[in-house]
Amino acid sequence: MKSGFSLVELLVTIGIIMVSMTAVFMIVNPIETLSQARDGRRISEVTSLDEAITFALQQNPAIFEGYDKMIYLSLPNISGGIDLSGYRYTCVDYQNLPPLVAPWKYNCTAQESLFKTDGTGWLPINFNSLAIRPLATLPIDPVNDAKKGLYYSYIKGWEISTKLESKKYSFQGADDRVVWTEGILRVRLKKEKNCWFLQLLRSNEFKWS
Repeated sequence: MKSGFSLVELLVTIGIIMVSMTAVFMIVNPIETLSQARDGRRISEVTSLDEAITFALQQNPAIFEGYDKMIYLSLPNISGGIDLSGYRYTCVDYQNLPPLVAPWKYNCTAQESLFKTDGTGWLPINFNSLAIRPLATLPIDPVNDAKKGLYYSYIKGWEISTKLESKKYSFQGADDRVVWTEGILRVRLKKEKNCWFLQLLRSNEFKWS
């Protein structure tokens, strides 16, 4: 009686080992695991923001939603000033922000006010004015870094967006953003002439380079 493994048995064994090694690598890859955890938090928080804004408008359709042609960011304002027209400009320290087409502008809020829900936080909506407050504090991106492109953004109308960093949500190297527009989950990105254009439901007047 012959002992040992047949060629088929060896191939099956090697295949099982390779699959097991791949599974172990995925489990013990801490960078990807942490990235996926942060992405999960982002999706949950952006969903909560979307629901809170929907609730606020149902309770008070006339509530202030922010200024037109303004992109509100979850990034803290470091320095700023007043231009010749009297406009208070912010976000000037973030040179990595995508350039905007006029008259679009960015808005950043002081660090100590970022999380406030009274309209002075990074979101301009005063949730505290409602009989029932849908949020205790405003969430911000778990990394919140302009250089990495990881922050939340909001546009009156409304749109909330966030970039996803893990390979699980990768779109072959695209600048992935999950966008909720009026309660609908959308990803609207296209590339033209080496520029990423974030398409909006009501406007496409600004671009992300």
